[in-house]
Amino acid sequence: MPRASLVLLALALTSACVCAADWPGWGGPAGDGHSPESGLLKSWPAGGPRVLWHQPLGQGYSSFAVVDGKAWTLSQDLWGQSLVCLDGATGKTVWSRRYDAPYEAAGIYPGPRSTPAVANDRVYFVSPDAVVHCADAATGETLWTVPTAQRFRGSGTDFGYSASVRVIDGKVILPVGGRDAAVVALDAKTGNTVWTAGDEPASYCPVQPMTIGDVPCLLAYLQNGLLLCRLDDGNVLWREELSSGYDEHSVLPVIRNDQFMISAPFKAGASAHQLYWTADDPPAIATRHIWQSSKLSNDTASSILVGDAIFGFDLRDPQSKAHRPSRGEFRCLDWKTGEVRWSDASIGHATVLSADGKLILFNDRGELILAHADAGIYREIGRAAVFRDEVCWTAPALSDGLLYLRTQSHAACIDLREPAAVTADSPPSIPPTGVPLESLPQTIGWNWFWLLNGEREHPFMRPAIDELLWWYLWSCATAVLPAIAAGWLVQRLRPNVAAAAVSGVLFVAGAVASPLLNVRLDEFVFTWPAALFGGLLAILTLFHTLHGKRLTWTQHLLARLALLSFAGLCISYYLLLRHFSLPHEWVFLIGFLPACWPVYVVAGRLVRTGATLLNGLVVWLSFSWYFWCCGGWELFESWRAAA
Repeated sequence: MPRASLVLLALALTSACVCAADWPGWGGPAGDGHSPESGLLKSWPAGGPRVLWHQPLGQGYSSFAVVDGKAWTLSQDLWGQSLVCLDGATGKTVWSRRYDAPYEAAGIYPGPRSTPAVANDRVYFVSPDAVVHCADAATGETLWTVPTAQRFRGSGTDFGYSASVRVIDGKVILPVGGRDAAVVALDAKTGNTVWTAGDEPASYCPVQPMTIGDVPCLLAYLQNGLLLCRLDDGNVLWREELSSGYDEHSVLPVIRNDQFMISAPFKAGASAHQLYWTADDPPAIATRHIWQSSKLSNDTASSILVGDAIFGFDLRDPQSKAHRPSRGEFRCLDWKTGEVRWSDASIGHATVLSADGKLILFNDRGELILAHADAGIYREIGRAAVFRDEVCWTAPALSDGLLYLRTQSHAACIDLREPAAVTADSPPSIPPTGVPLESLPQTIGWNWFWLLNGEREHPFMRPAIDELLWWYLWSCATAVLPAIAAGWLVQRLRPNVAAAAVSGVLFVAGAVASPLLNVRLDEFVFTWPAALFGGLLAILTLFHTLHGKRLTWTQHLLARLALLSFAGLCISYYLLLRHFSLPHEWVFLIGFLPACWPVYVVAGRLVRTGATLLNGLVVWLSFSWYFWCCGGWELFESWRAAA
């Protein structure tokens, strides 16, 4: 048997003696989203597919590796990250082994990202801080670890290491992004370095095997380019630069023989290429461009090739949020020409598997969809809402007719077997409940989008000076100036409550202005800093009023309730931004530190002399100090990153 065929066979078995029904790692037996299984549902039953189990799992985006009825994944709780082994049919935990502290537990996307790979009774996985682990599949006992960030000084995975390992020919292969170590191969038994290749930053995509002629190779989709190296020794055969600076690639290249297609987010589109050996002496790898298309920009969900049709989601705007699905269309493109054969806006941003002549799609709204793999027209067979009100980005795993699904916090197992394949010994299921599956619990249940009514186009980019200035001016116009005017008017009627009027209007107007303005304006407005400033001013005004007095128990209680209310405001603000994936706006909580003393002085003036126009000017100056201490820090961090 030619060596190339042996390598493909080794990949299909993930270097282990696994059954055809196993799903030993990310992407399945061959790592490309295809399953060899048959005997699956040809249509949805009247009540929807059977749900074997549905339960909380903990934080994380890791999918499942399933071998011999056991399912391995990574999860996180308050105590740390863990490698978890579940009984695939019941969801019960066989064992759980903690391997690290929590990763970004209070962040936007907490928990591990990559998916384990099972080979030769061992489990291989990578933690978000790029430490490769090898554990005993039966017990979870750690056999070896390799901190790649220290050993190879990797880069390019600032949002947490996400690429799943490939285990081929006794080697654990993964992108690292180090100098002279863009891709590395470790000995599967010991963790020792076998070879290193390349010199480019990594990204979030696993390496893919590819055979050119009869030479087994690996194709790596890195941060700024493509890299092709030999499987046996890592010798770099070909590289191509795609971009410069920060770029992000999370989805697999689609490969068939010596041809491949790559797709990228941010409306970058897709392109198809062919690699071949030249007739030079010695021969070298050259490339031929086949087609370019702007109609398929993948982000977190890889496309799949079935026959001569590519199925995948064309993401046109930032990813889904808790209040809305991703914007774009699911498309079918011709593999040879890149032409769009059909598009459908009803599917959503979906990961897609191919099995038994069908497409199994799992979209970011938590819907499971069964469709024909038809290149001529979209033909949906069935749809079921497995998860509601939770964003779903993790790719499913299919083993023995059971489909394993996961959100950031929950997991479920859906039975896709034909009824004839289900025997009396099959696991019990939740009774069918129709489509959607109404008996399944909601995971979030309330949409808080009305508190903002808008979103930043690029929420993970630090706000620039013009965007901060836009927020500042609107905060002053809609909250600070009305608060000063309200305090001055109240001062003429009831001087003792003028200070409370200033802080109250600041809080209410700052909270209300954002949703009202974002409905009418094209550009996102964020006035919540004024609301936070109003809360800070209120609490400091209260304590200034009570300072030096002999307090009654009622006043003591009032002070404690005020502190609890202010703490609740800060926590609610933090949770709101986390819900809407706005991490940089958390800086306005840090701004309390430099603003506390100036605001306390302002509070004292309001208590002693009332809400005069002069004190109104001082209120505006103190808000400006608070706002630009926070905004200045963001600008400084942007400058430092650029430098």
